[in-house]
Amino acid sequence: MRLTLTLVLLTLLAGTVPVKAAPLPDAVPVDVVVSLPKILGVDLGDALKVGGILLVVQEYGPEINRAINQLLDNNDAETNASTKVVIILSPDGGYVGAAQVTGPTAAVAKVKAVVQLEKDFRKGIRIRAMVPVSNENPSNIRRVQGVAVSAIIDIKI
Repeated sequence: MRLTLTLVLLTLLAGTVPVKAAPLPDAVPVDVVVSLPKILGVDLGDALKVGGILLVVQEYGPEINRAINQLLDNNDAETNASTKVVIILSPDGGYVGAAQVTGPTAAVAKVKAVVQLEKDFRKGIRIRAMVPVSNENPSNIRRVQGVAVSAIIDIKI
């Protein structure tokens, strides 16, 4: 009997993906865990986590943006500038989270991502700079002037 596998959660734990398997037709669904091996040195579980962040931002970015704006409005910290939610890229190109950027409408429209740059400053002090950029290539940073990061979104994948 053929099985149809449907991803139940994007949450990945220890390199496994929980999926729902249901025999066709009209059978009782069975939970299965599919282990994701490393292929060519790449942990597929990590790759899906990264892809999960991108999917969350693509699917829910506008809704997350509205929620942040409402949070700011409710705390007398509203902005009159344009805002949107974009991915945060690490210097190696991985998606590490999401951020809300704010600024003039034309400038915000140019922002494709935020690059997170990090540096150890002194013992116990670590610096993280968030740079709104017009591309998704962290090795070729093209900063968008006049745009700032107004919120960091934690995405648990």
